[in-house]
Amino acid sequence: MKILITGGSSGLGKSLVEMLSLERKNKIYFTYCNSISAAKKIEKKIDNVEKIHLDFSDEESISKLVKKIPELKCNVLINNAYSSYENLHFRKIDYRKFDNSFKVNVLPTLRITQEMINYFVSEKFGKVINILTSYLVSNPPIGLSEYVANKAYLLSMNKSWATEYARLNVTSNAVSPSIMRNNFTKNIDERILEIAENKHPLKKFILEEEVCNTVKFIIKSPQHLNGQNIILNAAEHL
Repeated sequence: MKILITGGSSGLGKSLVEMLSLERKNKIYFTYCNSISAAKKIEKKIDNVEKIHLDFSDEESISKLVKKIPELKCNVLINNAYSSYENLHFRKIDYRKFDNSFKVNVLPTLRITQEMINYFVSEKFGKVINILTSYLVSNPPIGLSEYVANKAYLLSMNKSWATEYARLNVTSNAVSPSIMRNNFTKNIDERILEIAENKHPLKKFILEEEVCNTVKFIIKSPQHLNGQNIILNAAEHL
């Protein structure tokens, strides 16, 4: 398989690159934004991976990747990258930031996926995998309204892509994990994390490795698996 992972130089994206590259016949392309040193280390350490610069806030950077997609000849696209989020109560967010957040987090994902699906259709095969959040099926945490709303938009697109391209042997599925200890949560007060972990049904947060195993399962699954959103939250808040 040839796989493109957006946001693959740190956090869950890096774990995906490392796990999926263990299968030596896979060729993994991963994007990075500011962490050039981390991307170089990954590329140097693993010989079947290749870094690609991508800045969601830069139109030229996005266009450059979109033009390159037919050359990559990928079978799988993993939409993992998320540029930034506003951790504030809804009423305290400047309304103009909603527009900017959509532009730098959702629109680049749509453009990349659109071009990738065009390639998949021409090849009569392809898999889109969207990394979302389990907050879509439970009460979202206070302060993450903007982030959860953007993920909800992509969940809706996940369903549409699955429906529109199923007959062309192209699938779209999502993986929605609960909170993890990684870059996304590094700025959250440790006391808050401990309280959340103690309330968790399993008394522990999900590991990046466990999310990666689910993504790997989708990659290896038949094309009959389509239009699904696999929730990884131990039935919390269901």
